[in-house]
Amino acid sequence: MFSSLEQVTNGMLDLSYNEKMTLSNDIFSVLEKLEGTLDLSHNGLMTLPYNISTSLRTINGRYDLSHNKLTLLPEVMFVTVQIMRGIIDVSHNKLVSLPYGMFASLKQINGTVDLSYNNMIQLSYKLFADVQISAITLDLRYNDWDILPNGKFTSLENVFGSVYKEKFSTSLEQRLLSSHVFVGDIHSDLTILPDGLFNSLEELLGTVVFKNNHMTALPNGIFAKVWHIEGIVDISQNDLVSLPDEIFTSLYELRGVITFSHNKLVKLPEGIFSLLKSVLGTIDLSYNQLIGLPERIFTSLFQLGTDTTLDLDNMKSNNQPEYRNFGILDLHGNKFTTLPYGIFNSVELYHGKLYLHSNTLVSLPDGIFSSLKLHHGEVHLQHNELISLPDGIFNYIEIYYGKLYLYDNKLTSLPDGIFNSLEIYNGELNLSQNRLTSLPDGIFNSVELHYGNLHLNENRLISLPAGAFNSLKMYYGEVHLQHNKLTSLPDGIFNYLEMHYSILVLHDNYLTSLPEGIFNSLEIYYGELDLSNNRLTSLPDGIFNSVELIWAGLRLNHNRLTSLPDGTLNSLKIYHGEVHLHNNELI
Repeated sequence: MFSSLEQVTNGMLDLSYNEKMTLSNDIFSVLEKLEGTLDLSHNGLMTLPYNISTSLRTINGRYDLSHNKLTLLPEVMFVTVQIMRGIIDVSHNKLVSLPYGMFASLKQINGTVDLSYNNMIQLSYKLFADVQISAITLDLRYNDWDILPNGKFTSLENVFGSVYKEKFSTSLEQRLLSSHVFVGDIHSDLTILPDGLFNSLEELLGTVVFKNNHMTALPNGIFAKVWHIEGIVDISQNDLVSLPDEIFTSLYELRGVITFSHNKLVKLPEGIFSLLKSVLGTIDLSYNQLIGLPERIFTSLFQLGTDTTLDLDNMKSNNQPEYRNFGILDLHGNKFTTLPYGIFNSVELYHGKLYLHSNTLVSLPDGIFSSLKLHHGEVHLQHNELISLPDGIFNYIEIYYGKLYLYDNKLTSLPDGIFNSLEIYNGELNLSQNRLTSLPDGIFNSVELHYGNLHLNENRLISLPAGAFNSLKMYYGEVHLQHNKLTSLPDGIFNYLEMHYSILVLHDNYLTSLPEGIFNSLEIYYGELDLSNNRLTSLPDGIFNSVELIWAGLRLNHNRLTSLPDGTLNSLKIYHGEVHLHNNELI
């Protein structure tokens, strides 16, 4: 029927879902070039003719044999194919292995070979022995691997970076040609990787996934020659208890992702990142059983994230381009009780994130962040067991457009001047869900919240110092004081608080009265003043005389107000705003 078909160009020949189909020996005997799609999927095919594709020279389209019942492929099926820039899909079959000479004539691959959802137990290391590979996606997931053959990827010297070794191109796409190797997932049982698996690999710009297996150890030199990673190394969700000393012995620069999360690591080698200078990607060590870190583990690391821009046309003298990206160091979900002094001494976080939350940190050494510069970055210390913070722990930390999270700890007090040098622009300082009963006078004197949020809610605050917010500058920000035990507020506490497009939340406290003039200088635009769920029985005359509610809300509901002074709302300037007085005792 198709014996005279020489090429499929930019179209589709769909022969799928023919359950009783049988293929004659000469069905595609003269097909030389596949530019479109040849779909033979979902046919229940158990075997293929010996010479089904023996004239095929180029595959730039999709050759789909998925969802059949194939247990083997003809040994010479693709023996004449020289260039493969498309997709060969034999997933969802019953293949146990592939003929090692299947791609004997193949010279160049820049495409996908999908072998997922089969019964593969072995793969010949000669499969791509003579292939020039610029980019490949090799999907080996959902098979029955116990072990991969030694030297499996030794011939793929340029799998992840043949273009990268050439002179930098102004085309970003040319530089980021990537390859992907997926081995294992939920249904795999890989327990060990052979030595020399990637022994020629120097630059990784693609994806290597070995997650959801049962590996307890890795070969010592598996990535020993890799100096640059711009792709993904995912070895998460295994049973690793330690990492080899020399696993990343040559790694200098990370612009991709390395994840060992959800393993059973209890410690890390001191020299694991001994040459690593810059992290513009992610190091994910979360959800392990780490109880400590070597003090010098990040000694060479000076940059986590960056604020520079990519410029391939105007490079520095060292021929290295500059990038705009994010750096993430993720250590959350472990069992740290403390961290070594100076562990982050040389680290600068530009657009970076440091995750230390959900550990069991009881204390932090003084000066742990003494050299930490946080620009457009975040430090996460929430969900720990911190009971106190050293004086001056944040003295030298600079937060611009950043976030400092300390909520859900056991802090009972804060040192005077702990935030003296803290500037938060478009960021957040979160101290909620602690056990604070009071705050030092002037604790936020030097804090500037521009487009930022201050969270003190869900503590045990009984009172606030008169000058708590004297110097707090807040534009487009929020102050959260709800769910505390405040019974009163000092005169003038908000006198110097400038709230434009901001929110002041005081609901769910024990306030029984408010001082006269407490809101004299308060201007709320596009924000909210929330005093609901307190115990207010009355309001002072003229309390809202100076308050302007423009596209804003005033909440006084769920109190014990029996009456309002004459003219209470008369002087309140409301433009497209709301006033809530329901659930009181007004008569």
